[in-house]
Amino acid sequence: MDGLEPGQADPTPFAAWDEKVEQMEGHELNRLNADNNSAAVSRVIVLQHRRDRGIGETMTHQICRIAFEEMNLHRLES
Repeated sequence: MDGLEPGQADPTPFAAWDEKVEQMEGHELNRLNADNNSAAVSRVIVLQHRRDRGIGETMTHQICRIAFEEMNLHRLES
């Protein structure tokens, strides 16, 4: 969360990309908070024609891994 001032929240989107067909399958909208080293996941959106394939579940697992393992956040809310 480099560059964020105290009290500032950063909207950060994450996208799921299918390399085989070279298109986005879905995205999650997140809000990072510099004050408490946390983030909130507000939406998980999967393109209608790509639903029922576990993409949303996989995206949610990955965002949790990124938040805790790579970004060292303390809390993730929905």
